[in-house]
Parts: sequence; structure tokens; C-alpha cells
Amino acid sequence: MINKQMVQEPIQTPSSVVIPAYYEEAAVGPQVEVIRKALTVQGISHEILIIDDGSEDQTAEEALQAGARVFRHPGNRGYGAALKTGAR
Repeated sequence: MINKQMVQEPIQTPSSVVIPAYYEEAAVGPQVEVIRKALTVQGISHEILIIDDGSEDQTAEEALQAGARVFRHPGNRGYGAALKTGAR
């Protein structure tokens, strides 16, 4: 017997996933796809934000191609600064 209190309803408020990235061109695209699929299966409305912290490779382009919103720092400012950018 399933107790109705145990069943969680899908999150209705849109969620933002903030991911700082620095020289991650090989990994960022597949990770965005995995996160998107997991949230979609759970019925969670979401956006995925990649904060490219000054990478000079294809990190931003790969993230865009995978469907993330991308914000770029002109130079490396660090993990904390990337999180702050994503929170704003």
C-alpha cells in the first residue's frame, strides 16, 4: 500500500542548475545532456547554466550545442566567482 504522504509531486517551480566550467570542452556537452535527461524524466522544469570561467578552448561552444545557457568570464576568476555569476 502506498502512503500518499510518501509520494512527492514534481517540482513546479523552474530550477536552475549552475555549473562552473574551466577547460571542459570534452566533458561539458555530455554532462549537460545527462543532467537535462535526469531532470526531464523527473518532470522538473529547468535551465542549465554553464559559467565558462575564461576557458580558451571550445567549452562554451560545446555547452551551447548541448542546449545550455552560457555565460563567459573574460578571464579565470575562480569557482566562487563563477557560482556568483550563475546565481545572479
